Amino acid sequence: MGFFVAVFYIVSRKIANPYKQALLLNMELEKKVTDRTIELREINKKVMDSIDYAKRMQESILPSGDELKSIFREHFVIWRPRDVVGGDFYWVREIGETVILAVGDCTGHGVPGSLMTMTVNAVLYNIVTGINKDDPEIILRELDKLLKQALNKGLKSDTTDDGLDITICCIKNKSRISYAGANISLYIKREQELKVCKGYKKGVGYHGTVLPDGLTNTVLPVKEGDVFILTSDGFIHQNGGNKNYPFGRKRFYNLIQNSSALSMEAMKTEFESALQEYMKDEPQRDDIVVLAFMVK
Repeated sequence: MGFFVAVFYIVSRKIANPYKQALLLNMELEKKVTDRTIELREINKKVMDSIDYAKRMQESILPSGDELKSIFREHFVIWRPRDVVGGDFYWVREIGETVILAVGDCTGHGVPGSLMTMTVNAVLYNIVTGINKDDPEIILRELDKLLKQALNKGLKSDTTDDGLDITICCIKNKSRISYAGANISLYIKREQELKVCKGYKKGVGYHGTVLPDGLTNTVLPVKEGDVFILTSDGFIHQNGGNKNYPFGRKRFYNLIQNSSALSMEAMKTEFESALQEYMKDEPQRDDIVVLAFMVK
């Protein structure tokens, strides 16, 4: 009997020891997982705090609703960064009898894109307050030159090339609008007609961009009831529909032309509804900005 007890004791110890070791190992792994989870949570909080700060900074440089109301007869803005903050922006300044406005689409999304918008904001302000405020072509050329100096100085072929697509408009004495653009068009709805002013086909600020000598302003009289629309390509390139194709320029043209809205706020609702209905459950693929306005 004693022999069997001894054998049972030895076998039990052999079984118990690996079990105990496995239990200790499991506890150690659980502690490591818990510690790592806490560490990742802290890292994520720091990242989100940084993004929230970047959002506040970016929103602070965008024109306020009150500022836009004081400048335009009516307006609406759709600003939808893909990642809380982004590289799309709208910009407005009123100097004397001239209103200068821009819509831009900078390199990158998220925080890198938002930092680019802040840089462009500062450069534009310096141009219109110190160099020229009446000529979109000159403003565009100065922006191209100054961004190259600031961002892409000594650029090598294997490094990031930063720049942006942008359209610039100057409204003079509430009666005339001048336009020059780099890969962003100006849409003008006049009664039932739609006019599209197309700019240069490349962006500015990029190392390889050379603005052509033939780049000139498009100058148009402002008529009662004219609606002016500027948009980045985020709206137009958004995937959706039955075949998951981009929204497309033709659909965007039709959206403007067929709008029956009696106010800019109602038109904004039409635009947002059309976009949401088209994209459905598809994720937003790019930053989106649309600025539409009527001159006072």
